[in-house]
Amino acid sequence: MDAPNWAYKDRSTLLNYFTSDKIRIFVIEGLEHNWHILKHFKPTDYIFVLIPCYFEEWNFNYGMKCLQFQNPNIDKQNVIWICNTNENVETCIHLKLNYVLSNQNCFLNEDVFKIKNDTNRVYNAVLNCRPENWKRPYLAKEIKNLAVLKGSNIRTKDYYDLNLLNPQFINNDRRLNEAGVVNIYGQSKVGLIFSEKEGACYSSSEYLLAGLPVISTKSEGGRDIWYNEKNSIICKANEDSVLECVNEAIEKLESGYFNREEIRQMHINQSLIYRQNFIEKVDKIFVKHNITDDSKAIFNRNFKKYHRMKKGMKTNDAISILKNDYKQKFIYMINKLKSI
Repeated sequence: MDAPNWAYKDRSTLLNYFTSDKIRIFVIEGLEHNWHILKHFKPTDYIFVLIPCYFEEWNFNYGMKCLQFQNPNIDKQNVIWICNTNENVETCIHLKLNYVLSNQNCFLNEDVFKIKNDTNRVYNAVLNCRPENWKRPYLAKEIKNLAVLKGSNIRTKDYYDLNLLNPQFINNDRRLNEAGVVNIYGQSKVGLIFSEKEGACYSSSEYLLAGLPVISTKSEGGRDIWYNEKNSIICKANEDSVLECVNEAIEKLESGYFNREEIRQMHINQSLIYRQNFIEKVDKIFVKHNITDDSKAIFNRNFKKYHRMKKGMKTNDAISILKNDYKQKFIYMINKLKSI
């Protein structure tokens, strides 16, 4: 079996979530994506897997096949899929895979993405997406006073020039940092997202945390799990419908039906539920191994330190972490001393 062509080449996502003298717990993004480090996990390791894109049954099967090919000693019940949707959960149950319902957008830090009330909202809408046709950015063509936050072009054969939208703002030659993104959100009235199928989609939840109602097409993959009639409008996949829904959302903001603080707080409240699901899943592992560490405190420490509960690094660095068991135990003892 060969590595899939979409496996990370010289990078990996590996978050060393917890290490003790009994077990280690890691969080990675995708299994086959991290093909080159899979064989270095120990049989006693637990692997929480973030689902990076739209997943069907074959994706779960293929990911497990890659892991078992690279590391046949891993117990598949030690692999916990972090499900974005109830459909993901149903698939895991059908395939007898371990899982937790904890939509990955719950790991966005609400202290980073905030409502900015000290700026004028000069843009009717903001579109934060990659310049690719499958994201369907062309649906925003009729929007006047549009801000575009241009991401990286990953699918190079599917390029769409976002300048064709005639945006009032676009970051053509520079990638904005998080503070810059939040600033544009603070100058915008609503957020736009149009992909038909993808993962949970961070941009969508960033909008909500920044108090922006979302105009979204019907979608699959996990972003819609956050939507309700008080924070979003589902539009048809055409330019006229998008324009109509943007105008409707602005009217609802002006009337008070959409409330920015309420939109943000609803997302935070839902995030806390999903985070608690994750914490309780870790706690069950602790109970199984007679570990007395505070699972909530460990979550809070990781949440504050690692944005989106992810850590990217060079593949060789990830392999070194996985192989260097003594160093990890030393770190564990230092953390234990700090907590006393």
